[in-house]
Order: sequence, then C-alpha cells, then structure tokens
Amino acid sequence: MFKIKSLQFEDFSWHTALSLAVASKVAYDDDSAVKRTTASWGFSDTRIFNVGRTQGFIAENDQVLLVAFRGTDSIADWLGNLNISWVERPYGSIHAGFFSALNLVRDLTGAAIERAVRDKRKIWLTGHSLGGALAALTAGEFAEAGALSGVHTFGQPRLGDLSTQKHFDASFGTRFRRFVNDTDLVTRVPPGFEHVGKLMQFDGTGLLKRAAVEVDGGVPAAQPAMNQAEFEKLKVDIRTVETAFRTSGLEFSDDALDRSVEGLYPSLVSHRISRYVAIISRLATERGESIDPVFLIQNENRKLHRFATENAIEAFDRNTVELSVDSELMPALVRLRDQNWRPPASIRVNSRFGNYATIQAPKSALQALREDASVMSVEASRDGGSEELTRSIPFVKADPLHRPPIDERGGNAIVGLIDTGIDVLHEAFLDGEGNSRILAVWIQNDKTGPSPHALDPAHFTQDFGTVYTQRDIAKFIAQGAVPRLSLRDPLQHGTHVASIAAGRAVGTLGDGVAPDASIIAVVPDTKTRPGDPPSLGYSVSHVDALHFLKSAASGGNTVLAERRPIAVNVSLGMNAGAHDGTSILEGMFDALSGNGRDPGFVIVKSAGNERGHAGHARIDAFLASQPVEWDSLDIDRFEDYIEVWYDGLDELEFKLTAPSGDQSATLSATTPDIRASLGGNVCRLRMTTLHPDNGDSRVVITIVPGSREIQRGRWRLDIEGTLVRSGSPRVDLWIERTNDRALKFTIPDEDMTLSVPGTADTVITVGACHSSLPLRLINVSSYGLTRDRRAKPDVCAPGAHIEAALANTDDHRATIAFPGTSMAAPHVTGALALVLSHRHPQAPNRPQYNARQLRAALCRTAMGVNGRHNSGFGFGMLDAQALFVMLR
Repeated sequence: MFKIKSLQFEDFSWHTALSLAVASKVAYDDDSAVKRTTASWGFSDTRIFNVGRTQGFIAENDQVLLVAFRGTDSIADWLGNLNISWVERPYGSIHAGFFSALNLVRDLTGAAIERAVRDKRKIWLTGHSLGGALAALTAGEFAEAGALSGVHTFGQPRLGDLSTQKHFDASFGTRFRRFVNDTDLVTRVPPGFEHVGKLMQFDGTGLLKRAAVEVDGGVPAAQPAMNQAEFEKLKVDIRTVETAFRTSGLEFSDDALDRSVEGLYPSLVSHRISRYVAIISRLATERGESIDPVFLIQNENRKLHRFATENAIEAFDRNTVELSVDSELMPALVRLRDQNWRPPASIRVNSRFGNYATIQAPKSALQALREDASVMSVEASRDGGSEELTRSIPFVKADPLHRPPIDERGGNAIVGLIDTGIDVLHEAFLDGEGNSRILAVWIQNDKTGPSPHALDPAHFTQDFGTVYTQRDIAKFIAQGAVPRLSLRDPLQHGTHVASIAAGRAVGTLGDGVAPDASIIAVVPDTKTRPGDPPSLGYSVSHVDALHFLKSAASGGNTVLAERRPIAVNVSLGMNAGAHDGTSILEGMFDALSGNGRDPGFVIVKSAGNERGHAGHARIDAFLASQPVEWDSLDIDRFEDYIEVWYDGLDELEFKLTAPSGDQSATLSATTPDIRASLGGNVCRLRMTTLHPDNGDSRVVITIVPGSREIQRGRWRLDIEGTLVRSGSPRVDLWIERTNDRALKFTIPDEDMTLSVPGTADTVITVGACHSSLPLRLINVSSYGLTRDRRAKPDVCAPGAHIEAALANTDDHRATIAFPGTSMAAPHVTGALALVLSHRHPQAPNRPQYNARQLRAALCRTAMGVNGRHNSGFGFGMLDAQALFVMLR
C-alpha cells in the first residue's frame, strides 16, 4: 500500500495520499515494527521519537524525508482532557497545548528538515488526529527553511485563529491537504479555533464530497466547530463512561473506553485511521491520476463526474505504479494442503511459494475457497481486523453443527451472561419470528423495579436490583425504547460477548455458536467499600448472579416454566487472591456447580488479558533480603493494592520503601499490622499467617493518598526469609488490576497471570488465539498454571478482533470488532450450550452432562497442542464439532 515513489512527486495523487495515510497508521506501531516496516519501504534510516506524549518517526533515504506524527493512544482520554489555551507564534495564535507537544521534539524534527533542504530532498509531513496538528505546526515552524513537498493530515483537530489560517493558505496552498472522513468529531474541536489546510472530505459512503480546489470562488464546506456547551457536554460524557469503566472490572484492551464513547458519539468511529486508509486505498486503486486539477463532485444519483481544469497534469508516470482496476477483489492469504492446487478462474494468484499463496478474489469466492479440500486455511487481509466474524465460528467447527443432519442450534439450552449488560433492542437476540430470546435481565444496581425475590419469593432469595422479564423486553422492542440506559448496555462489552455465544445472523453479523439458545443476563454491581480490595464487589455480586442464574434455569418460576441446562459465561475477574482455587469466591463458584457434579450447569471464564502488563512477580525468599520493585506511573488514582502469598511453613519479614526514600517499620508475624505515612501517602501492610482458605500466608499492601497524591516513581518491598521450612520458598505478588494499569513490576513474571475466578477447580478457563494455524496466542492472553500447579487455562478459542454485535446505537444490527479473552470464552460457552441442548430431550434415559465431564471432553477433543498442556493454549483450541461428536 505504501509506495515510496509516490513521495518523489509534489503534485497530488491518491497514491501519495495513501502512502502518507499508511505512514500515519504505522506510527501507532511499536518501535521495532516501525523500523522493520519503513526499511521494507526503502528508507535507509529511521529514528523513533517518544518524548512525553509526543511520538512518531523520522524516515530518510537519499531522496525523501518523511516525518510522521502519532496521535494519542486513547482519543476519548485526550478529548476528555483537552483544554482551551492560546500561544502567539509568528504565523498567528495557535493552541498552546499542541505547541507544547511539538516543542518537545522541535529541535529533532527541525534539524532533519534543515538537512533535507540542504540536500534538496523531498520533504513530507503527515499525522493522524493530534499527530495531524503536530505535522501542521511543524510546517508552520519551518516554512521558511525551504519548500516542503507537502503535508497530509487525517482527522486533524482545529489549530489556530484566522490569521493562522490565512498564513497557511498563502504559504502552502494545495500542498497542505487536510482529510476529513464524513462527520469525524475530532475535526470539530476545540471550539473557538479555525482549521488550516485545504479540505478533502469524504461522505458516509467513502465518496469525495469536496476537493481542495475552490469552485466559482466558493470556499469548501467544513464540519462546523463545536460550541462551548457542546464541548463541555462531550467532556462530561467521556468522564461518565470512564468512571463506569474504572468500577466495572472489565477485562478488555485499553481502546475499550474509546469504543464505548463511540456508542455515545458515533462520529468518533469515522475518526479511526483505519477508516481513512480503507477509503483512500479504494480511491487510489480506482484512480491513477491527479485529482488537483481534477475536481470531483456528486450528483443526485451519487455518481462521480470529472471536471478537468486548465492545467491538468499526470501526477504519476504510469510505468512506476501498478494499478488494480478490479475494486471488488479482496486480498487474502492461503495456506494449502496440496501444492498442486489449481485456483478457480475467479481468483488471481499474486505470489505462491510452497504451501502458501497470496491471492485476490471476489468476496463470494472466499467462502468457497475455505471449503476446498486442498486448502487448509484462508485469512483475509485486513486493515481494521474486522473479518474475524465469519472466520471464528467456522474455525472452531461450530457451523457444521447448525446444518442437517445434526441441525443443532442450541434451542434447548440457556446461555447465562454475567457482564456489563445486553442491548435488549439489538436484533441479534431475536428468534426467527422476531421475538426476543432474552428471558430476563437482572440489573443489580437498579432500584426502580421488582427484585428477584419480589418477583418470585418462592424461587429467588436476592432482594435487590430489578429484574426485567421477557414480557417487559417485548414491550421495549415494540416501543423501540427502554426506560433505562443500562438495558442498552452502554459499555457494550456484554452485548458483544452474548452475540458470539448466542447471536443470530442479522445484517452483516453472522450466527454465533448457539444462535437459537435463550439468554439470561445479569449486570453485576461491582461497587466496593473504601478500604476493601477493588475486587471484593465481584465476589459478592458474582455469587449472587450465579445463584440467580441457576435458580432461574431450574424452571417452575416467573423467568422459565420448565428446567433447561445452562452454560454461564463470566468475563469479569481480578488479580487479587491466592490463584490456587481456595479463595471463598472460587469455593463458591465450585459449590454452585455441586463441585462440578450438578448436571446441566457449567461456568466458563475468560483467562484474562494480563500478559504483558507486568502485574505478577515472584522471588525465592531464602535467608537473605530480596527486593521486589514496581513503578508507579503518572496516573491519578485512589488506591494501589498488592497481594503477596507464600508457603505457610515459612516465616518472612517485609519492609516497604517509597520513592521519597521513606521506609515503613518491619512487618512480621509478631507485628502483623503496620500503618505508616511515607512521603505523604498512607500505607498499610497486613499479614495473615495460616490463612483459613489454604493454610498459606498472605500480606496485603494498600497505598492511598494522604497529604499528597500517590507518589510516582519506584517503590520497593524488601522481603527476608527469617525461617524457611518449605522445600520451595516461592513468594508470589500480584497487583490488583485496574483499567489504568498504574503499577508495573520492574521484573515481572508472565506465568500465573490468570484472573480469579478462572483458577477455580471446576470453572472452564479459556485463553485467546488467532483464527489461523499454526495456533498463535493473542499478545495479552494470560498464562497459567495456577499457584498450586493445576493445568489452567483449559483450552483456547479465537479472540483476535472478533466482530460481533455493537450495543447502544440507533442501528439495531450494528457490529464492531473487539479483541481479548473475553471474546474467546463465549465461543466455548456456546459450544457447551450446543452439547447441553442436544442432550436435554434425551433425559431421563441419558443423564445430562456436568461440568467435570464437559471439561474433560473439551480438553480431550481440543486441537493443536499434541495432547499436552501448555500454560498459554491449555490443551489446545476448541473443536466444537469433535466435542459434540464425543458427547452426542
């Protein structure tokens, strides 16, 4: 997609625009990936800059200098903290925050530009979002150093005043292109500022609305700026969603906040750099010549017409660029079983080596290709990672079970969901006649309606929250509205998960694993009391949720008339705990399934997304002091919480040192509770020897603000074994996970990063892999084993950018792609629901399966790891068809 030859010309072309859009996207990659990529493009030298929040790269060869600025990691966080301030520059008044960010690397980028001017090389500046503003300011700062070849920005925020705008127009003219995708919200902020650069705006279908040239003296239309009231409301809404996240305990990636804010402000979806790349890629494929002086407009029939201006020139020597004329062909990667495979006439083979080929094919041919006996796997090439939807279900071999002769779609089973909620209006949860398959939604912190006990005192004991029944949900669907936002799942996670396990095909969304299963959802109340570990709320709310789900599935109540089997999906979890299956929470999870022996009831838990987050450390505590250190990042928070576990036979002492150098007294069995003020922070160390759960010892460390915020910098815990009786004096430490990841061990241990209660004995724990062979874990999927050396996780399933239902939008068929083990677990939940559903009509002649039987069969039929347990993959990847055949 990137063609370095396109940067050797100064006239506009879509290939130049595409190359710079791709460079802006690559700027978000890690340092090593950026260097590998730019080297493959033909740059001989690439320097990465990362100063404060100003990031990007400078790539050079003997003909071209390219400076690409990166946007922020979280656009929602950036918008929520964006302030309005001004600074004067020679070319006008500009946003002070943007200038401060540029100033961090001004000398570095300026020196590179001055060298390139002396060498008479082409100079290009580019960036997305905040990176676009920094590219623009770089042009303004160094306009006098020599003629820049061009500046292309994508989703750039507003920058300065009217004098700034006039200066840029006079200095750069059409050499500065500002691309705007549809209603991209970022281009409307901050209020009170003007844009610079010539507008290139796409409509909602990806067609060009306005070119950067003027027509009849008119100025191209632009998105209007937000007013101050709109801007303040935006910031409040973002903070509201962020607060919900910080108390939800969700296990998904950092961009989940952005995705949830997109639910409130859909125009943020248009801001994604992948959208810009996809649109410009199509235009570059369709057109090989300059659009400046070729002006495109749309007529009422939405057809493009060309109007050539006086000085039309070719932007490219067509011999230097290969152009694809078939815009309907999709690139894909193919792994072959048979090297003698002959492609159908509709498929174009680009490269072929051994058992691999790169192809271009119509979308309709890709599915047929997956069913070709000579083809092992097909992976569609994609920018945004959204093709997983139709790939993950076939990859785990669930789709053959939906068709005759088996024809099992889960209609006799229930999928239970403990998550952020479920969007009751999304059409993925309707049956074939348009009725909702959601039997009930219990929102634990909703006080507006009947609690489970009030609804049915004979069958439910939980006397808090509100239960919405299938009859209530039918009314909401008929009205097209709900009385509470929580019924639309504003955090979007639960809806996404539910549709993977039990969604039906609608719009562009494919069937989930058990598309006819009924659904009961619980939205847990995860609030905790001050001073409790952040995860305590999970313990209480999840046990109540499981009890409710099991009672409801037992039948004879207001939720369900007749008993049905249920597979419960749990995606929330915590780091605190012994990770050995002995905690109260884990014990209750096991007990609710009758220690795995109650028929027709099974719990599935995501492994967690803790690998790479430096949240676990371990040392061997011999008779000498051993330090464990962690870095406290520059993030505001209310509490740091760390748990330490070690063998109950050993006697250890602990001393905490703050970044200020202040030290606590020594914690020991004789002094088991210490409070200390360290550098203005209130610190408490508590030791419990011979813990009643497991006989081991636990130390809990809490740090909260006192006279000052929690100190940034390096903290140290000195651990000394005063009497080591055990044969393995291992000490494990876990940082309780929060969504801001404010603490990181300096020497982390990636093992034992499974989240609790995934370490419970009878809970089936699922890691996340890619939908391709050979198996590859996604980079955050947590590792086992458990602390008592049990084999966890049990299996893995696809979890790399799984596209499924998107909640809380006006489009009740909307989809979105999320990554993580939370997306892997529902594949297994749905597969177990298929097995339970098939078995249900056979009772009582053939008893229903229990959790222990299901786990054993699941592990025995998993594919890909040669029957041996792996701490990341478990026993292999889910094979839904093999599981079903074994247990049918």
